[in-house]
Amino acid sequence: MRAYVSAARDSFTSNSMSLSRFTQGRLATVKSMKTMFNLSETAPVFLIYPRLQNYSYKIQAQDRESLALGYLIGALESSAVEVNAINAELGDLSNDEVVDLIASFPNTRLIGISAGSEKVFPHVERMCKRLKGNGAEIHITTGGIFATTAYADILEQSTYIDSVCLGEGEHVIVELYQAIANGNRLDGIPGLKFRGQEDSLATTRSRISNLDSLSFPSRRDLTFMVSPEGPGVRKVKIATSRGCYARCSFCSIHEIFGNRLVQRRSVENIIQEIRYIIDRFAINRFSFMDDLFITPSTSGRAWVMSFCQEIVRQKLEIRFWIETRADTLDREIVDALLSAGMDSIFIGIEAGSTGVLKKMQKDVTAAQNLEALHLLRSTPLDPEDIRFGYIMFVPNMSIGELREQYEWIRRSGHCRVQTLQNRMNIYRGTPEYKRLKAAGKLREGPLGVLPSYDFDDPEVGVFERLFRAFHNRCVESVFSAVHDVQIRYISRRHKFSKPPRQFNLMSELLKRIEWIERDHYYRFFDAHFSGAKSEIARIEDATRDDIDELTPMISLLNNLIDQNDGGLPFDIRDEGSGKSSLRTGGLLIEWEDKFRGDDILHSSLQISPVSIR
Repeated sequence: MRAYVSAARDSFTSNSMSLSRFTQGRLATVKSMKTMFNLSETAPVFLIYPRLQNYSYKIQAQDRESLALGYLIGALESSAVEVNAINAELGDLSNDEVVDLIASFPNTRLIGISAGSEKVFPHVERMCKRLKGNGAEIHITTGGIFATTAYADILEQSTYIDSVCLGEGEHVIVELYQAIANGNRLDGIPGLKFRGQEDSLATTRSRISNLDSLSFPSRRDLTFMVSPEGPGVRKVKIATSRGCYARCSFCSIHEIFGNRLVQRRSVENIIQEIRYIIDRFAINRFSFMDDLFITPSTSGRAWVMSFCQEIVRQKLEIRFWIETRADTLDREIVDALLSAGMDSIFIGIEAGSTGVLKKMQKDVTAAQNLEALHLLRSTPLDPEDIRFGYIMFVPNMSIGELREQYEWIRRSGHCRVQTLQNRMNIYRGTPEYKRLKAAGKLREGPLGVLPSYDFDDPEVGVFERLFRAFHNRCVESVFSAVHDVQIRYISRRHKFSKPPRQFNLMSELLKRIEWIERDHYYRFFDAHFSGAKSEIARIEDATRDDIDELTPMISLLNNLIDQNDGGLPFDIRDEGSGKSSLRTGGLLIEWEDKFRGDDILHSSLQISPVSIR
């Protein structure tokens, strides 16, 4: 029977997660951190999920469970290797604090640090330099998508990093520790690249074909999240598969897996993990963290249908989120997913211009994307629970295709401020990276800095620069206070208490504020495409005029957040039948909540000025 991390073992190691700012203040000393984390003095392995400074606010604390870290811990523990681990993002620890902590564990022989993205690598490199600078005789390895694609440059540039794990890390990390512990050479470990024996750099490792053979991921993060000191959890992360069949020009996922095959866990194996989570943590909300939950093949569809039928047959009564493509959805499969408990979905739409979709190698049309949205809107799903990816600016698009992109997303009814700003990031190893590099249009910087590029169509480049400058001026003059309160809300949301109507009021106010900002960007696009570029200065003036409308809403939001931090309560009147009202700052705010069980789906919010006597 497949081994997995037991509840007792999870219980024993639960406090090894960081408890920093979720408690009554920052842990002052390394000694107190050791106590709070319940870290083992004898553990020879230390795993780190580093913090990406100035980015973590974008991910709510309730979503910061690291499944990758959990799988590595599970693999080591199932091989009887004691391991310490810190998720700095979840614990809100600085990377310097993590280094100070690790330096006080002299028995550590192997440190593994996740480098899944290019942006986090400078932080990883600085951590490694400090760790080695302390004079510790340790082996430092790193892994993840970015590390896999850039291993040669990492080993050449970063002398403080001893090796790089390529691809899936469960077997590599175990074999690496065993080789270090036994004094063996490292060149016999497939999937490990290291400095000193250059002939080993061609070593590769086959993909893990039987995902059921892996240990369940350790749930140390989750154990902390649901503890009294933790932030809580929105949905528990589970991976049902690995890999993606698609060939999108901007995606680097194939670099870590080496091919386009999708490996699936069995339905029985996933049900076993779901039951473990329900029994151990009393949580029935899940995020299935697959690159694509649905594949369009006959076997892929059959797997999804079987999974949904089994969920219903066993009366698990779960709710879950999935990610998929527009061309995998039809009425039959959507109905099956809804009956099994799907309550939210993310679609990789990416473009509303068929020409751009072709250039992205998406193998789908704009009409198919729209059809998928219409299908989902016909279901009981709340519109806010239908999300999708969209890349407004693409390197090889024409100015006409940019206009199609804008018109499609505006008509979709799902446009957000961020959507209008999104510019394609270029990642190592992707088809678009190779195309731009061959064309001499890619400008690469140091490791950890995403490359910049020139657009094929100079008009698109001019438009993008003008829009970026307009956006920056608007933020500087008006919307900086908006962004500050958005960051404040996201970073503290995990602390917010009931009642849900007050919580929902904050969400609705944020939505209203975003609409005001978004409308100004609409006007910029409209003015540019209509040829009325002289109107842009007037649009900026109108943006500044919105301060009078925005100021009381921002003030109210800050006050509501302060209330949840222990400030004075607001007098929110319950008008009955789900209706509420609040008078504050010269505003009358009225709203009516729509419920699904105990969850609020959305509100109809009305804001009007009132006289103050």
